[in-house]
Amino acid sequence: MVSIKTDKGNIFPNKTGEIEITIVPSFNKYFYATHRKQYKKSISPIINKIKYISKAKIITPDGTIIGNELNISQVI
Repeated sequence: MVSIKTDKGNIFPNKTGEIEITIVPSFNKYFYATHRKQYKKSISPIINKIKYISKAKIITPDGTIIGNELNISQVI
């Protein structure tokens, strides 16, 4: 699972504040990491709009935090 905090203005023009987006790869067909031994990035339009991530967490299914905003480019 990936949790991202970013400015609302990145996704919704003329909006202020922050928004938190949670990505659960096993249920989201637009977010994937591997396919036939070939690395592919997300094609989700919302994720593609995000230019700046203020905070992020990369979490395993058991709840262990394995990354943050510094590692997000390797996942998304």
